[in-house]
Amino acid sequence: MSHRIAVKQPNTMLRAHLALGLILIAGGVTLANWPSALPAVGLIAGASVAVHLGAAVLVWTGIIWFGILGFTLGRAKERDA
Repeated sequence: MSHRIAVKQPNTMLRAHLALGLILIAGGVTLANWPSALPAVGLIAGASVAVHLGAAVLVWTGIIWFGILGFTLGRAKERDA
């Protein structure tokens, strides 16, 4: 008996997230280095970018790990049945 697992390739969503992440990073770097009278604005923007980037990495890591865990548990259930 052969089982095929349908896996969707989230390439387009991943590319969109990468593009938005790069825009956030570029904006944060630009604002952090902006020669203005209010350097705190750049620091706050840089910190905001860092928090968003960290959250995105955390979410994607969780999605990947839960995907691996679900696949592994599914295979174990098939083997035990």
